[in-house]
Amino acid sequence: MRGVRCGSTLPACAHARTQGKEPSADGTAVDGKRVDEPKGPSAGRQIGVCVALLLVDFMLIVWSAYAVGVAAWAGSFDSSTAASSTSEAALVALLLPGGGAVLAGGALLALGRRVPGIMQLVLLGSGALLVPSMVSG
Repeated sequence: MRGVRCGSTLPACAHARTQGKEPSADGTAVDGKRVDEPKGPSAGRQIGVCVALLLVDFMLIVWSAYAVGVAAWAGSFDSSTAASSTSEAALVALLLPGGGAVLAGGALLALGRRVPGIMQLVLLGSGALLVPSMVSG
């Protein structure tokens, strides 16, 4: 129903009157808020944020995989330092995407952007677990 506010079944003008606010001719209440204004970010904005963050997430995951691969490849030439350099690269590949998932996903969820926040947690969290597993497998 267009013009309904706060889950009320009353039309917007009647609902505003019951709240003690008289709506103006342009549909705004006395306090300046539009009566039929949606709350929270739109779906289009959330999808835009998801696409932008998706590119950054994939670049971080690919960089982490590349760093672990190069460390393992370089360690194959010198067996005395192979385990330490590869494990250090795997630790960085675990901490960077994992920390990014917690910080960025948590911040987006705290700001009320559910879709990008959950996407950050899932994508970077799974990248943080999968990239270091290349070393052991």
